[in-house]
Amino acid sequence: MPSAATNVRRRHTAVAQGVAHELRTILAAKVNGDRVMASKASKRVQRNLTDHEEIREWAEARQATPSCVKGTEGKDGACLLRLDFPGYSGEQSLQPIEWDQWFEVFDQRGLALIVEDKMADGKPSNFNKLVSRSSANA
Repeated sequence: MPSAATNVRRRHTAVAQGVAHELRTILAAKVNGDRVMASKASKRVQRNLTDHEEIREWAEARQATPSCVKGTEGKDGACLLRLDFPGYSGEQSLQPIEWDQWFEVFDQRGLALIVEDKMADGKPSNFNKLVSRSSANA
């Protein structure tokens, strides 16, 4: 039967290994330019996207389409940007637009798209948030 000291050493070793694994995950994400948000229950990796092709690929992988909130369109084509995902409530409140228009407004406003690729359970995530590029890089 192991002594109490041996049991304590084993627990400390297990905790240290867990912490080391979490640090490797965070460092790998930082090297890739990802933002890591951790909670007690899960770790979620979010990325800040500004590249048009990356944004389009991320959205199309989830069958999301570029859109504007209805009633926010200006004479210059600017509007309140959104991505519309199938099966959500966008039909009533969102107006489909072309990617070219979406990216023109995106760039004019100096926006970045924060995305999450996977949920804690490993399923694809639709989480996205438009923010200013300056706050995304802070």
